[in-house]
Amino acid sequence: MSEQKWIEFTNRVERLVADYNRIRKERDEFKNELEELKKQTVKLTRGSKDDILLKERIKVLEKERGIIQEKVKKLLKVLKDKNFDYSD
Repeated sequence: MSEQKWIEFTNRVERLVADYNRIRKERDEFKNELEELKKQTVKLTRGSKDDILLKERIKVLEKERGIIQEKVKKLLKVLKDKNFDYSD
């Protein structure tokens, strides 16, 4: 092989090695980014389950509050009726 061909061949090999190293570095960065996104997804999924549980608990508490409000209204009505009975 002539010297010119060896120089061209060497340059191509160097470019291929440089491209390989760049691609490998980008791949590693994407892997790290993917792992971080997976962790965030797991956190969001867990958070979502907690949010669902909290929303269900809030619904139950709101129902209980409504029941208590109705009982208080009835009790106040009974007390008002009794107060009128004593004043007569």
